[in-house]
Amino acid sequence: MMPEMSGMDLHAELTLRYPGDAARVVFITGGASTSAAEAFLRSVTNERVEKPFEARSMRALIQRLVSERGNAERNT
Repeated sequence: MMPEMSGMDLHAELTLRYPGDAARVVFITGGASTSAAEAFLRSVTNERVEKPFEARSMRALIQRLVSERGNAERNT
């Protein structure tokens, strides 16, 4: 949870200002889920991590995303 905005708000702002970065956001579920949050997660294709999660799976996700980004940059 962030003090000034929700993850949904952050994603909306990034979509307006930096659409390429909005697609790179990884959402981590937390706390009580609302129907708005559930609908939002169904509407985006971003990666997500469900709590509770193991550190090993988080490291694997980060390594995969960094590798994919590096491969994409080399191919441009």
